[in-house]
Amino acid sequence: MQGSLIKTKYSVWLLGSFLTLFGGFLRVDVLVNTQVIKPVRADAVDYFWYAYNINQHGIYSKSPEDLKTPDNIRPPAMPFVASFFLNTNPLKYSEALTADHAEQMIKPFLFMQMLISVLLIPILFFALKKIANISIAFLATFLHVISPHLINANIYFLTESLNASIFVVLICCIIFSLKQKTYSAFFGIGLTLAAASLLKASAMLVFVPLSCAYIYSSSKQTRKKMFKLLLATYSIFAVLYGAWLFRNATIVGDTVSKTLSTNFLHHGIYPNMKYQEEEVSYGFPYRFDPRANEINESKSTVLQEIKRRFSEEPAKHIEWYLLGKPLLFWSWEIIAGMGDSFIYPVKNSPYFDQEILKLTHFLAYYSHNICLFLALLAVITCLFKPCNYLLNKELSQLQILLAAIVAYYTLIHMVGAPFPRYSIPLRPLIYTLGAIQCFNIFLNIKTLAAKLRGENFAK
Repeated sequence: MQGSLIKTKYSVWLLGSFLTLFGGFLRVDVLVNTQVIKPVRADAVDYFWYAYNINQHGIYSKSPEDLKTPDNIRPPAMPFVASFFLNTNPLKYSEALTADHAEQMIKPFLFMQMLISVLLIPILFFALKKIANISIAFLATFLHVISPHLINANIYFLTESLNASIFVVLICCIIFSLKQKTYSAFFGIGLTLAAASLLKASAMLVFVPLSCAYIYSSSKQTRKKMFKLLLATYSIFAVLYGAWLFRNATIVGDTVSKTLSTNFLHHGIYPNMKYQEEEVSYGFPYRFDPRANEINESKSTVLQEIKRRFSEEPAKHIEWYLLGKPLLFWSWEIIAGMGDSFIYPVKNSPYFDQEILKLTHFLAYYSHNICLFLALLAVITCLFKPCNYLLNKELSQLQILLAAIVAYYTLIHMVGAPFPRYSIPLRPLIYTLGAIQCFNIFLNIKTLAAKLRGENFAK
């Protein structure tokens, strides 16, 4: 018995080591050998100037010229972290800041976010092993390890990599809260949700479906305690996120920037992400719309345009909002970029010529829709507890909690812009749900087969 236990522990550590080393190799290889064409562009320009101005001038502003007026257009977490990792050496030898300087300056940050993503691989695996069997833990973590979207996220000066890491931490915190229903466990969730909200504003209301899922999955005897734990959790969240809102209200004069939320609504009003079905506009339809500035003037003008479109073509827009958007949001292709798993264009990548990267890309690509289907099945079966009766209680709760987060983000992007890039950080949740549901299906088939054999034997 003891020998069997030692053998099991040895297998767990062996698999954990393999996943970490393999994941580390893939991520280092891609970061070192990928050449991004003009990495500081579009959204990355904003993040760069925020980080640069914090580092050099101690002001939170995305303007390269106005250093007296702080703003609140983008959440502060990514620029604040990046400001500590900017390589300012190029500035010592030149008076002017060039694009080449910017590219050199962001390299330490890219390495840092890649390192975090590697360190979280064993943490995810061993956390899942605490609540599930080794098959679920390995499958979910392996899919996470080989995901080209998560790997390529590390090569960009954007929020996707850090955001994905935060969701891995959130999964681990949720597992900890299910194993130990203590205030310290739930404080971790509050801290993680605050970090996620300070990184991407769309995470600001995640606590609502997550709270409902905790209450729904708890027994009647434990719900009173659960209310207290959740109250403590979100008091931590409110203090941390509230500090950002207070800063905005007192310094900028507005708690939340209306620019990004207006853009978010506006960019999602075009069916199939095309302006009047013109192929050339795919991915950026608002750039081809001559009325774009008029529509994007405020939230009310965007809502008026949405109302007009629904009244003129109700069937087309109902289909787009209810079916087209979620399908596009969870699709493989990064439409507003280079395509495949690349956001900004790259000149070369190990995915183009290295066989091991090609193989992992092949596995990830052909398992993508399977994972999405299993995750969707997991979300649906959460509404019917008898469908999950073969899972242990904690694993069933984890499925419900992760399903609530996935459903929340799907609904958010059904309202606004459904760019697939925004779903990259959610891949760890999808892989975990897919692995759990795969095991759930296996258990149900095995149980059904046993019952059928029993009936035949009885006859």
